[in-house]
Amino acid sequence: MKKFIVFILLVFFSICPGQEYYLNKASTGSGDGTTQALSGPNAAWKETAEITGLTPDDTIFFNKGDTWTAITSNGAGGEAGLTIPTSGSSGNIITFDAYGTGDDPLIDVNSDPNGAYGIYYDDVDYILIQNIDVRGSGNAGAVRGSGTAGSAGDGYTFEIRNVDILSNWGASTTPTSTHDGFSQQTTSEVNYFNITATNCSEPNGTGSDGQCFTLHALSKANVYTANFSESISGITNTSGTTAYFEDVNIHNMIGGTIIGLGGIVDFNDGIIVINTAASYIPINDLTSEADSLTVLTIRNSTMVVIILIIQ
Repeated sequence: MKKFIVFILLVFFSICPGQEYYLNKASTGSGDGTTQALSGPNAAWKETAEITGLTPDDTIFFNKGDTWTAITSNGAGGEAGLTIPTSGSSGNIITFDAYGTGDDPLIDVNSDPNGAYGIYYDDVDYILIQNIDVRGSGNAGAVRGSGTAGSAGDGYTFEIRNVDILSNWGASTTPTSTHDGFSQQTTSEVNYFNITATNCSEPNGTGSDGQCFTLHALSKANVYTANFSESISGITNTSGTTAYFEDVNIHNMIGGTIIGLGGIVDFNDGIIVINTAASYIPINDLTSEADSLTVLTIRNSTMVVIILIIQ
């Protein structure tokens, strides 16, 4: 009688998680960024220019309490404090986040005289930026997106969460400066959660431009919880854009246009505008996609205006 021996081969597949990288201003900058150590071959990176070689599912942590002021080329003919260099992939996003204790890390290009962006991204997808503050230079978007960023797959693959723009006026400010806070161009598609932008114009309100949030060209955005203040304009969207706003507060504005709306706009829970120097909302080429009724409430010391947009 023959005996058969059956060998069962078990193959184990090891799924490698993404790499974690760290930035710390106290680091010697001599390492590969893969640990929180401040010196040695695996020491944390020191500057944003060292952020290279990223792959999907990687996370880049910025040390809380630190400020990054160095300016580098953004690869698109301009400069930025932080340029997002590459895309993640579906299910494997690349994350830019904070670690440690103290104030959120700060990207500060305020002293740049040439109009550098604070954070810049172009043609990248599957990205999350969260828990990072920005101070702009005054003549470029503090957080600027362009190209096809976020439009891969079903779209909206770029997310900005818990990001505060502390100001966007500085060394490059002129009377004709464009003080955009959060700014999108081209066909970018971005989801925003819990964002703030303040002082996105010259302190005395002079100049022709200074919006906390703006969309241009064919860009799209969903905004969930935002606070905009101390600027000429809260929101300005041009024709061709698409936007959804939920739980947005605009207060203490110092200029003329509180909200300039173009394109397709959908509001949920309304937009509350409090204590503004301005008193009007121009609505151009506006199509409301609300279910039935949109209510915008504007309050200042002298008036309360309720605008109803009925589909």
